[in-house]
Amino acid sequence: NPRVGGSSPSPAMLPLTLFLVACGGDACDRLCVEAGAAVGGCRTSALSWEDLGARSRRDFVATCQDAWEASVVNLSSNELRIALDACDEAERDLRRLGCDEVMALYAPTP
Repeated sequence: NPRVGGSSPSPAMLPLTLFLVACGGDACDRLCVEAGAAVGGCRTSALSWEDLGARSRRDFVATCQDAWEASVVNLSSNELRIALDACDEAERDLRRLGCDEVMALYAPTP
């Protein structure tokens, strides 16, 4: 509830949140989508989405985005800028990785 202090998102974050939603999300939301696509493209039949802690690719992305949304409300404006820059860089890096590297990042280790 934006009218109640301490609720998610905070009143100070509401304009930023609305802007990001209108623009299709921020760099960290996009990173979640890119990660879901990368894992989906690299996942083998031996590794189910459940093994990755999700029911589907959509659930994988949604869980990632929910975690980001839960943490963004606790960031100062400077911390938010740093986090968004890091997500933007990670998104670019993720596109350069091969499947072995992607799965090393996201698949559980035995």
